[in-house]
Amino acid sequence: MPVPVHTPWHTKGHCAYHPPCRGDSLAVIERLDAGLVLPGHGPVHHGRPRRLL
Repeated sequence: MPVPVHTPWHTKGHCAYHPPCRGDSLAVIERLDAGLVLPGHGPVHHGRPRRLL
């Protein structure tokens, strides 16, 4: 079952959902072999996802 995570730095009242059964999602992103990250909002990042975390 997804766990709500309060993210007040985003916008007032915002939260994200972490699916613990899938492992640490940040660790999964960090291991991606990508040169471009296109977030849902925010600037485009050129380079490895590891540099974002």
